Amino acid sequence: MNKELKNAVEAADAKAQYDECAKRLLGQKSILSYIFAHTIEAFQGMKPKEIIPYIEGEPYIGEAPVGERGITVGEAILVKTMNKNGFTAEQIAAAADKDVEEVEAILAGGEPVFA
Repeated sequence: MNKELKNAVEAADAKAQYDECAKRLLGQKSILSYIFAHTIEAFQGMKPKEIIPYIEGEPYIGEAPVGERGITVGEAILVKTMNKNGFTAEQIAAAADKDVEEVEAILAGGEPVFA
């Protein structure tokens, strides 16, 4: 029985170490940008290096904080998607309650400037 318990503890420890390494790897903006480029419609067609500025702050892996950074990235995705679907910068600004300059900065590929 002790050998089974020891093996179970060792297996759990190895899995925890593997999970931690995977989390650290996925927390790298350069890795996330590749994932975003191939999975998020608003970023498709963009080069991963162009996506990195949209990933603000440090990515949270294993936690889900709610705050300005997550909202800003979500709004940037929404702006790009709305534009792709034919909305003008003025229409997007009105719908998102943002300035036209903020929307144009996102569409031009600049950093999100939502306050």
